[in-house]
Amino acid sequence: MNRKAIVTKTAKGMREASGGMRSLGRSERRVLKEVDGKSTLDDLALRLGSMAEPIEEIVARMVADGYIRELPLAPQEAPRETRREAPREAPADADDALDLDFTRSAADSKPQPKPDAGRSAARAAEEQLERARQAAAEAAKRAAAESARREAEEKARKEAEEKARREAEEKARREAEEKARKEAQEKARREAEEEARREAEEKARKEAEEKARREAEEKARKEAEEKARKEAEEKARREAEEKARREAEEKARKEAEEKARREAEEKARREAEEKVRKEAEEKARREAEEKARREAEEKARKEAEEKARREAEEKARREAEEKARKEAQEKARREAEEKARREAEEKGRREAEAKARREAEEKLRKLVEEKDRKQAEETARREAEEETRRLKEEDARREAKKDGRRESAPARRRVRLGPMLAVVLALLIGGLALLHLMPFDGTARHIEQLATERLQQPVKIAAAHFSLFPRPHWILDGVTIGGAEQVLAPRIKLFGGTSMLMGGEPAFQAIEADAPKVSAEALGRLLLGHGPGLGWGVSRVEARAAVIEFSGFGKQSLDAGADLAPDGKWREIKVAFSGTDVSAVLVPTPGAVKFSLQSKASPLPFLTAVPGLSDVVADGVADRDGATVSRFEARAAGGALSGSARVRFGSQPEIAGDVAAKGLSLVQLLPGLFERGVLEGRASFTLPVAVPAREARLSGGFAVRDGILAGVDLGAAMRGAAHGGVTRFDRLVGEFVLADGQAHLRQARLDAGMLAARAEADMTADRSLHGRLDADLTGSTVRRHAALELSGTFAEPYAQNVRWTRR
Repeated sequence: MNRKAIVTKTAKGMREASGGMRSLGRSERRVLKEVDGKSTLDDLALRLGSMAEPIEEIVARMVADGYIRELPLAPQEAPRETRREAPREAPADADDALDLDFTRSAADSKPQPKPDAGRSAARAAEEQLERARQAAAEAAKRAAAESARREAEEKARKEAEEKARREAEEKARREAEEKARKEAQEKARREAEEEARREAEEKARKEAEEKARREAEEKARKEAEEKARKEAEEKARREAEEKARREAEEKARKEAEEKARREAEEKARREAEEKVRKEAEEKARREAEEKARREAEEKARKEAEEKARREAEEKARREAEEKARKEAQEKARREAEEKARREAEEKGRREAEAKARREAEEKLRKLVEEKDRKQAEETARREAEEETRRLKEEDARREAKKDGRRESAPARRRVRLGPMLAVVLALLIGGLALLHLMPFDGTARHIEQLATERLQQPVKIAAAHFSLFPRPHWILDGVTIGGAEQVLAPRIKLFGGTSMLMGGEPAFQAIEADAPKVSAEALGRLLLGHGPGLGWGVSRVEARAAVIEFSGFGKQSLDAGADLAPDGKWREIKVAFSGTDVSAVLVPTPGAVKFSLQSKASPLPFLTAVPGLSDVVADGVADRDGATVSRFEARAAGGALSGSARVRFGSQPEIAGDVAAKGLSLVQLLPGLFERGVLEGRASFTLPVAVPAREARLSGGFAVRDGILAGVDLGAAMRGAAHGGVTRFDRLVGEFVLADGQAHLRQARLDAGMLAARAEADMTADRSLHGRLDADLTGSTVRRHAALELSGTFAEPYAQNVRWTRR
């Protein structure tokens, strides 16, 4: 291209120069900075000095890319050159205005002597010629001096004008750049304010919608609970009435059988004694028996009423205890302190059960020994009593023959009733103790079959036992669910189900599992299954110290409690991760599960790559393939984080999404590198949750305001100091990438009053620092540019001035 042609910026070049595009290399940006619409290619080469490649190639490439263009020359103009003007003739002085036309002939110029002048006339002519020659020489000398003076003045004037023009152009360029920078900053501020306003409005709208949704869900849940409670009460009432009816029928049947037996015995006794008794004795006996029967019936009625009253009170007490226990458990799940107390109580209860079991076993052993001993004594006692009774009857008959009297039946019944009650009591105590030790293999097989049908998965139970303490429940040991034992529970408690002792169908109120292990497949079936539900009347299922094996996420220990609908399907699950304050609430939806997760201060158990998070709140929906976190918020480094994410399940699970940061303290994020600064920015991230944190990736843009860079003074570094000091700045913007344990800083720009710098740097996994920084110091009297090499460590940076120029 023509080196004498003037070049100027295009609209594309103006946007690039104002920082709106940032797509040119360093050399192109230097050339673009000097293009002012008045300079030629030679002027640019003179100002820029030596470069990595010829300036002609750089300019030609930028012209081809549309950043600059050549201005056409006017037809009458020629390329500008530095010319020297011919010196102008100075006018001769008035007293030197002689006729110096030496072209005339000597004859013409030589005065004609008069014939009478002689030699004096010739001398006068020579003297005149000498004076004319000297005057001409003096005039020529003065003209040359004047021409030299005027040339020097003209050169000084042009240099002054050129300097003033360049200074004016530079001032206009700086003012234009400053105006463009301020306009860009104002635009960015307005956009940030508008974005903040939109985010605040969106947040308020979402909060209002979420509040309305939660209120609606809470209302629906309460209505469902009220309906379930009424149904459960109606069912309990019907069961109680049915039970009372069966018990009354059974009692009537037994009483009829007993009455028939007594009547048969009485008939046989009467027939045996009819020969020796008189009608008076028969009448007395019948009256006594009638009285005894009425008393027995009255006593039985009172005992039945007392028993019903005690059972009603016991049922009310159990229901009150059950209600209080559920309220305590609910409160314990919300408060970590209550949870610790509940675990301590549970431990004490288990120890009490174990102690009671051991005491029952010991008591049973003693009872068996005592029973053997008493059986022998009882046999002898019975024989003695029978002999005594026989003798007394003989005496009574003899006495009756004498005075018409006989021993009344109630007396004989009292003689027989005492030993009988002792035996019944012993058998009752022994039976209750045996219940805690007796294996129920048939019951275990029955529950296996029913559970397999309900869960549509093979269920195995190693052993089954029954316990009355602290309330009646079945204990199932060694329970497995699934062909590959996807669920393994050392012990499961089924509360209720006393009807199974008599061969009835199972009916339970609650289920508790101790330390179950659940695989990811079983968890998916539990949360997303479409089976018929658990059934059996169970309304509550709890798992304590459960171990969930998330595929790729590792094992997580947690406590969980599920509320079941009357059809046996779960409607809400509350989860508390062991040893933390992390909790979650799960609610079923068609084909998925809605979740809400909260953590006040504890680290999330499956996000070890993100330290220092607190006040975490996340809402989303999960299905078989993964989870979508529609909103998450957290506190970190004195500021706030917000965004959305997608969680992928499988053998290589990961979390990916976008995050926005506001008000983060650089002192907390990068201690040692910054002494002050507030960070804002946006980034996208990919976070593998089951691998070391160094494999996480984070990339985006950032802006820091009002900061202090520690360890290096850029102003001093431009003068030759390598390290030490601090650099205060108004704003620092740029782009970054964190990946594979390394950090990469790109297109970073720092503004600090008269100091402006652009940098690119890399930090390796061992926190070593490598990079380059171009700094410009601009003042009213000086402009200085320096190229600095960055090295050292992240905590102790080192900046070496490799080249600087004064402009």
